[in-house]
Amino acid sequence: MTGHIHTSSTDTSTSMPPGTWWIDEVGGFHSAFEIDETFDSFFFRHLGHVKLVVNPPSSSILWDVHNVSSDAMAPVIDRLEAIPEEFAVRLQFFFYGWIDEQFQNQRDAIKRILEISQFQSVELIRSTYIEEHDVSMISNATDLIANGYQFWQQTDGNIKKADQEVLSTYLPHVLIFRPAKKDHNLVFSHIGTKSTAARVYGDGWVASAFNEKSDKSLEPNNSKYDERVSEAYRHTMDTEEPRYDHVRALLHLDSHAEPFWVSYERLLTYSLLHDGSPAVICLVNRTQDVSIPLAGGT
Repeated sequence: MTGHIHTSSTDTSTSMPPGTWWIDEVGGFHSAFEIDETFDSFFFRHLGHVKLVVNPPSSSILWDVHNVSSDAMAPVIDRLEAIPEEFAVRLQFFFYGWIDEQFQNQRDAIKRILEISQFQSVELIRSTYIEEHDVSMISNATDLIANGYQFWQQTDGNIKKADQEVLSTYLPHVLIFRPAKKDHNLVFSHIGTKSTAARVYGDGWVASAFNEKSDKSLEPNNSKYDERVSEAYRHTMDTEEPRYDHVRALLHLDSHAEPFWVSYERLLTYSLLHDGSPAVICLVNRTQDVSIPLAGGT
């Protein structure tokens, strides 16, 4: 590692002792115990280093995809391969924005690291990817999405027919859009406290978004994302047909925080509310298992 940082290299054996380590551009391991985390960006982007956090029974690996040194990543993979027992691995990598993925074993984590390495020289094509799937594929969806579709089928898209207890567990996860009274726009009519939007944007956005247009965002940098994801709301309203999507998008929360990627499954359904008025209900579940490859792929 660079000479002005006083850290001690660890043994390069296959052991992974608990702690936080920086792996430098020649594969040396150095304790990060006394290194301020405010230097992380410099180490990732200017030195090409990898950060390894070992906290049994799991570990985390952090790096910048475009700038990482192959000689820094190689010994990390070697150590993962050398440990016989399985353990969970968290990958946090920066590709125009942070991506956070979890794996139950090191074998799957290594496979993903090697996949990601192919994007080192790839430029970003666009910041929002949406892939529509046939609703017949929803049986392969996560439980939240599959159960939401079953709920829609059981009620025939009419909220008045819903069991109230089941409805009370469903509503916290959804966004509901209704036609505006003055124009053809769709506006937020309900924002569930457990919805992905509420969790990502926070309480301030929830309070301000009610009765606002469906493509409304607190952050101007996300305007193109808002427009793209909300195009399908109007289509669902017009056709009354359900829609099942996979989405991967780059988001900015504010000018001071680094951007990050969200990947999720989305179910859109046409429904009638208690007063008989039409609405589009949006159910989203964040998952790393989407059919869209890392942004920039073919």
